[in-house]
Amino acid sequence: MPHPLAPPFSRRDLDDALRFSGVGVFAWDIEAGTITWSDTLHELFGFNPGDFGGDLSAYQQCIHPDDRARVMQVVTQALERATEYTLTHRIVRRNDGQIRHVECRGGVLSSPQGRPLRMTGSVVDVTPRIESEERAREHEEITALLNELASDYVYIVDLTAPSLAPSAVAGSFARLTGYEPEEVAALGGWLQIVHPEDREALSRDLGAGLGPQPFISEYRIYTKAGDLRWLRDHVRPQLNASGDVVRLVGGVIDITEPRALEDRVRAAQRVEAVAQLAGTVAHDFNNLLTIIYGAAAQLVREDDARSAQAFSALTTATERAAELSRGLLAMGPRPARPPRPLELRTAMTEIEPLLRRAVGEASLSFALPDRPCRVFADSGQLQLVLLNLLINAAQASNQGNIQVRVQTRDLKPEDPARPPELNPGSYGLIEVSDDGPGIPADLLPQIFDPFVTSRPSGTGLGLAIARNIVHRHDGALTAQSSPGTGATFTVYLPSACASRTRPAKRGARITNGGTECVLLIEPDPWLREQTQRGLAALGYRVHAAPDPCLALELPWADLEQAALVLADETADPHPDSPLICALRKRDMVPPILTMTHPRGTQGGRHDPAAHTVAKPFTISGLARRIRDVLDAVQPNPLSGRP
Repeated sequence: MPHPLAPPFSRRDLDDALRFSGVGVFAWDIEAGTITWSDTLHELFGFNPGDFGGDLSAYQQCIHPDDRARVMQVVTQALERATEYTLTHRIVRRNDGQIRHVECRGGVLSSPQGRPLRMTGSVVDVTPRIESEERAREHEEITALLNELASDYVYIVDLTAPSLAPSAVAGSFARLTGYEPEEVAALGGWLQIVHPEDREALSRDLGAGLGPQPFISEYRIYTKAGDLRWLRDHVRPQLNASGDVVRLVGGVIDITEPRALEDRVRAAQRVEAVAQLAGTVAHDFNNLLTIIYGAAAQLVREDDARSAQAFSALTTATERAAELSRGLLAMGPRPARPPRPLELRTAMTEIEPLLRRAVGEASLSFALPDRPCRVFADSGQLQLVLLNLLINAAQASNQGNIQVRVQTRDLKPEDPARPPELNPGSYGLIEVSDDGPGIPADLLPQIFDPFVTSRPSGTGLGLAIARNIVHRHDGALTAQSSPGTGATFTVYLPSACASRTRPAKRGARITNGGTECVLLIEPDPWLREQTQRGLAALGYRVHAAPDPCLALELPWADLEQAALVLADETADPHPDSPLICALRKRDMVPPILTMTHPRGTQGGRHDPAAHTVAKPFTISGLARRIRDVLDAVQPNPLSGRP
């Protein structure tokens, strides 16, 4: 109970309390349609006392246009339900046009019949609280954004400042650039340390067309020490209440090393492309040289000194041409070393740091087997294959997720997963998978062809080079993809579970000729005719065809006599080919002597223990090699050996 001697609470006391607390009150006579405001409320809304219109329409004009509909909806619901309400909204002050945030609390007084009669309540200015909450929320958003963009350093740039120097940085800005933000501003701004060739493009990115969408820029800067660095800048524009871009929040990553690595890979791709072109030219050139060798040998006459002299000059010139062919091939990378046993788990662990640098910001994971996985491979060449596959995956997945999985698999003859170019057996597999958009269905069949790419900036050489290297290892490279599900590239390498041997060297030869039957398979008609004529002159019986399929059309009486198959590597008469299988069915398994080109330029697949003779060759050199192979199977009576 109030103290009996306390003075009564007067209207002036109420007005003073409202003024001191900043609270305005109102009363709305619903039936009369009039609204009465306290002096404090007049001041809050920017009116002189008595200037307020005093009705609902005048009150609505004070509400911010964007909040007006929401306020009237809340008031209407309170009237219909005869309930209290609390509402925060913006007003536009009458005298100065300021936008303020207010909190309204009100309630409805109704008649005994439930008809609303009056609404009374209070209004208080909560602008300082709202602004404080917005600053706190903005700080939380920027902190979360900076954490999301966590890089070598993160920054905030005020676009109203002419220098574009960062107004706030976190991380290793000074270590990376050599400058403090103030020093950059003193130089005239960020663009002053950007490489001149990149300055115009970066200016466009930050120019008048800058919108609210995040973007990524890659450009070069000169550090304070004069070093050139590549940066990847993730930029998030920030808007004000009017929707204008007023600042940039970004994260910068130093990509100098990955860019240098990509440049080295591209350089290797260009060199490899030149080497492939050179190999194609050298293939045809070597065939022509072989024909010249044979034709010159047949033209020389032993009793003609001038003919012998001409033959010597022609032979010398042809040998120099062969050297030119070998020099042309030397333009490409050095030939890979003979594949040696390689343990894939150990190899992956050793090159993991290099592979992580190659994929940049992409997430790279490895799934390695519990047991050793040994294959025949050259570690340097395998590294180049993986770099090509991983860089391709990183670009395709837009810095997404990449997984490298290693496993061992036994491929059976009926296994549908066995690539057609692989013989059944044990293989080590390396799978590189990404979560990118996948390879278009119309592009998938040609994905390994040179100069085929789905990216505007791609060279179309990386996958072609990778497949070429894998084929030289007697392996296979496949691609699987469905649009929207990413892509998986699988490298198959022969398992190193079985030993490989080479034929023993033979002694000196007494004669190069023979009487055996030779099945010759040579696509080039001139070289086929020349080789057939040269071997026939040495006593061999020769049956010739341009390819294995046409060889099957020869009379079986001729095929049954074949003691040796002499075939160009492009004919690829491997042990499982139709020709050899047909001969095997008749209990005939003649040895195969393959005519190869330097470094396997035509993609031939040879076991190290296979019989080969390199083009260009002379007829006498070819005959010696034929005798090597035949005598390894059965001694030759004409050779002078028992």
